[in-house]
Amino acid sequence: DDCFMWRIGFTGELSYEIHAPAGYGLHVWESLMDVGGDLGIRPFGVEAQRMLRLEKGHLIVGQDTDGLTRAYGAGLGPLVKLDKDDFAGKPELAWQSERDDYYRLVGLQPHDGSVVPPEASQIVEGEKEIVGRVTSSRMSPTLGRSICLGLVAPHLAEPGTRVTVHLPDGERIPAGVMEHH
Repeated sequence: DDCFMWRIGFTGELSYEIHAPAGYGLHVWESLMDVGGDLGIRPFGVEAQRMLRLEKGHLIVGQDTDGLTRAYGAGLGPLVKLDKDDFAGKPELAWQSERDDYYRLVGLQPHDGSVVPPEASQIVEGEKEIVGRVTSSRMSPTLGRSICLGLVAPHLAEPGTRVTVHLPDGERIPAGVMEHH
């Protein structure tokens, strides 16, 4: 009665979230692991979930986006259907669709795949101009290299563009904009 299950997850794989009252947590966990054993059920933690979603290029609202990120800048433009008569937010989205001055969410690949730029590392041009930031980053054991998402100024968003990431220790490293998140 107080348990909810959603087919949802950030991993890009078939996954479910089960929400149950805390007092039933251990019982639900043990029951699922017991019943699903012969089906190959496997648990994974939040860090694995974050890694899998990053490998798939799935963004986290509020981490990879902020209050200034627009649907088009987050790469969600193909989901916006302005040909409908009306819907909540249509005027704002129509206005956004006519502009191109917004930061864009892109996949970033440091040239040295062993370097994982910390999240919030700045993307810079010249000595001091900030033109973006790394929003998510991890070392991917599957890919054997670091993977990142970042928000960048529009002139840097084309795949293959070289950007400079300013690390917290002052070092600057080159990274490339990837074709997909």
